[in-house]
Amino acid sequence: MTVIVQLSDPHFGTERPEVLTALQDWLTVEPPDVLVLSGDITQRARRREFDAARAFLASLPPHTLVATPGNHDIPLHNLLARFLAPFAEFSRAFDTLHTPRFYNGSVAITTLNTATPWLHRHGRIRPHALEAELAWLAQLPAHATRVLVAHHPFAVHRLHDYPSQLPDAPAALSRLAAAGVDVVLGGHVHYPFMRCVTQPAETGHALWVMQAGTALSSRVRAGMPNSVNRLLCHPTDKRQAKLEQWDFIGGRFVCVQKTWLGREGGLVVAG
Repeated sequence: MTVIVQLSDPHFGTERPEVLTALQDWLTVEPPDVLVLSGDITQRARRREFDAARAFLASLPPHTLVATPGNHDIPLHNLLARFLAPFAEFSRAFDTLHTPRFYNGSVAITTLNTATPWLHRHGRIRPHALEAELAWLAQLPAHATRVLVAHHPFAVHRLHDYPSQLPDAPAALSRLAAAGVDVVLGGHVHYPFMRCVTQPAETGHALWVMQAGTALSSRVRAGMPNSVNRLLCHPTDKRQAKLEQWDFIGGRFVCVQKTWLGREGGLVVAG
């Protein structure tokens, strides 16, 4: 079993100390094999915020780190840095710690950087980058669970969040499903949900979008708690992979809902 935990939008610089401690405790007791950071790691891409993120990662048991930046990880007010070296601080903080791709024989994770200095909040899909990741995934065995990580959402749950959805997202999801991608992990809107976005009876393949809330920040949305996601991937049968949402409730992280890739729709409320 490969255990993956997704942390999105921690916004170091606005983190809640009690949530950070609870997350450290949970990840120490139940350490993942892979920790995914899906963007907006910092609030304003300041060096001290990236350093705080590194210190948090150093406090956890050993793990593989897969990370991609978000729009908040690009300098906002330093325009020279924003346009000439937008990801310099992200690279300084994480290049020696993380990998943009992971494969262990049964699970493949790859990242797609959707942040761009030309847009303040929204993201975009770079077609050549998407095709490069799909080409990498295509060479892997069919039984491997395929996970794509991006910051900006390929699908949203609320009409209010529709402007934040990636341009051409429906066409991209069709492309991902045809390439055998099983799960797309995203963040940005701080609203967690899980949804099967294909029609498995028609396509023969279930593609799930799994959005995370903010892992640590006080910048929660619509009364939602801080939350993270976890995937438990079976070594030989991807249909037995379990998708879980964990919320910060009562001073600790608890599983509030879960599903399996083999369910092809439908959630189980945990508790």
